[in-house]
Amino acid sequence: MGILDFFKKRPTPKKFAYPFTATDSFRLFTEGLRAFQIWQGHTARIQYNTDRGRDQESFLTEALARWKECHEKYPNDMLPAFYLAVACYADGRRDETIARFQKLTVIDPDGEIGKCAKYNLVALEHGDTKAEAAKLGLPQPQ
Repeated sequence: MGILDFFKKRPTPKKFAYPFTATDSFRLFTEGLRAFQIWQGHTARIQYNTDRGRDQESFLTEALARWKECHEKYPNDMLPAFYLAVACYADGRRDETIARFQKLTVIDPDGEIGKCAKYNLVALEHGDTKAEAAKLGLPQPQ
């Protein structure tokens, strides 16, 4: 690298498509994500002083609570809203899940979250996920 290379314009970093409104929003989101991953059986991050003795379902309850709080405080943050819909499905709340995914498809019709919400709606309502994935430009389900 020569001295002139140092002064060349560097590429602008790509902006995150779904930013968080506040640090607190990111904190609540990641706390929910951690709890959801533990609930799914990904136990690599269990903290023995706070997680020991908890039953598996308490982690799903925690994830729902964190994402709901995050969505209520920061309703424009898309990732917590999407994951809240996913957690509602995991908790057996089909009607609430559909309503949340439908809302996301209206808010973000051409974005990745909107497309993923559309895909999940098709999976819940029709089951023809291969055709929907192709239509939305998403990877084909395995």
